[in-house]
Amino acid sequence: MAILLLGLLTAICVLIATGGPELNRGSQSKVPLCWIIHTSDVDPDWMNYLRGSLPEHPPIRIASANEMPRKGDAFAYPSGTCGIELSVLQTGQIQVLFRHFGAQPEILFPHSQWFWAKTTEYFDAIPQLQILALPMGVSSPQNAREILKQTSLSDLVTLELVGSMLIFAAQFFCCVHLLISFSSQDRERGTLLALALTPASVGEIIIAKCLFHGSLSLLMCGVIMGILKPAAMLDPLLWGTLIVTSIGFMSIGILLASLAKTQAAAALLTLCYMLGIALIFHLSNGFAAFATLREFMFEHRSFPLVFVGLKTGLGGVAIYRLGTLSAVVLGWLIVASRVFATRGWR
Repeated sequence: MAILLLGLLTAICVLIATGGPELNRGSQSKVPLCWIIHTSDVDPDWMNYLRGSLPEHPPIRIASANEMPRKGDAFAYPSGTCGIELSVLQTGQIQVLFRHFGAQPEILFPHSQWFWAKTTEYFDAIPQLQILALPMGVSSPQNAREILKQTSLSDLVTLELVGSMLIFAAQFFCCVHLLISFSSQDRERGTLLALALTPASVGEIIIAKCLFHGSLSLLMCGVIMGILKPAAMLDPLLWGTLIVTSIGFMSIGILLASLAKTQAAAALLTLCYMLGIALIFHLSNGFAAFATLREFMFEHRSFPLVFVGLKTGLGGVAIYRLGTLSAVVLGWLIVASRVFATRGWR
C-alpha cells in the first residue's frame, strides 16, 4: 500500500506537469502595469522590502499616496493599469484594495501572486488584512464571493500551491503514517521489546527510524520538485526547510506511536491529529487562544516557506524563519524522545 500511494503521488505530479489541468505557470504573456500605492502609515520596511525585489514580470511599480494624482477621492490611474492600494484602518488592520478595470479581476492574478508571496516571506505569515476588490471608479465594496464567481478555479490554483500540498502529503505519509504503522507492528510482534534488551540506546533507535523515514520523505519531495519545479531543487534553504519539516513530522509520528498500543489505535490517532490541526488553524483566525496555540505548530511556519521556496526561492531573509522553525521542531523532537523512552516499548 505504501508503494502504491507513493506511486500515486508521483503519477499525479506527472499528469499535472504534462497533461493535467492547465495551472497558472507564470506565463510571460503581456499583462498590465500594476501600481502598489501605500499611505504614510503603512510599514515602511515592508514597502522597502517589496521595492528591493520588484520583478520584471509582471510589471509592478510602488508609489506613495502623495505621489499619485487624484480624481476626486479616488486615485487617477494611468490608462490600462491596475492597482493595489494599501492603507491602515482605525482598528489597526491593513486594508488591501485591489483595483481592476471593468469586470476583469483576473488581470490582477499574476501581480497578486507576487504580492502574496513576498508579503508572506516578509511577515512569516499573512498579517491581519481586510481584502477588497473593486473596479476602477467604484466605491462600494464587492463581496469576495462575487469575485470568486467571476474567477475560474484554475486561476486560483497555481503550480506552486499544488506542489506544496503534494510535498506536505508525501511528508505526512512517509514520516507520520508509515512510522506509526511500522512502530505499531513492531510493538505487536515484540520487536520493540527485543530491541530494548539489546545494547542499542533509545537515541540510536530513534536515529535509525528517522534516517529511514526521513530519506524516504526527502526522496519523494525531490521527485515532486523534479517533476513540477526543477529549478527549486537548487535552493539549499528549501532543502533545509524540507529536512526540518520531515524531522517535525517524524517527531509527531514517534509521539503518536508511543501512545498507541495497536495499529487501529495508531490510525485513529493519526486521523485525530489531522482533524485537530485543521480545527486549530480554522479557529485561530477568530480566537486569540488558538492563535497562540498555532505558534507551537511547525506546520504554521513550514508551509509558507515551502510555498515561497517553490514560487520565488528562499532568500537570506528566510534564514531567521528557518531558525525559528528549527527551534519549534527541536522542542517537539525532545518531547517525542522522552515519551518514546518511557512508553514506546509497551
